[in-house]
Amino acid sequence: MPAIVLYIAAFIIFMHDLVQLLYFVSYWPIAELEEVPYKTTLLNGRWDIGLGGIRLFAPARVCDNVLSHITLFHLTASV
Repeated sequence: MPAIVLYIAAFIIFMHDLVQLLYFVSYWPIAELEEVPYKTTLLNGRWDIGLGGIRLFAPARVCDNVLSHITLFHLTASV
């Protein structure tokens, strides 16, 4: 696989994970972001998990995305 394709893929994945970090900052709430409203619901507002639930969900969401992207990057780099 050409190196440029891997660099482009890595950049796209990095940018996506940066956005996920913004959600983490907003959901904890570490900072107030107008673009990412603070809420304690999942499933499009159908399930209110409260403050404690969203504080458990936010880091799990970020870690899951980062780990899956690292795995994907290692799999494509080894091909």
